[in-house]
Amino acid sequence: PYTGVSGIIYCYIWQPPAPYMTLSGNIFRQIWCHLAISALISPLIWLYMTLYVYLYAHIRPYIKYIWHIYDISVREHRQV
Repeated sequence: PYTGVSGIIYCYIWQPPAPYMTLSGNIFRQIWCHLAISALISPLIWLYMTLYVYLYAHIRPYIKYIWHIYDISVREHRQV
């Protein structure tokens, strides 16, 4: 995140604003802006993926267990 914040400050304060990722302006500035935005977004994606994997790994066995009990009860009910 620190790279992203400093990169965006560099993009919009020390350099004159130009259209993002166009051919106008300095190519190093465009690369730095791209790195800055990706450095800001990547921790959010990492956090989302970590939470998703954690919840999927810990909740899925309970869901399968409950679904198995429901399936057995439905089968027993159909046999009667």
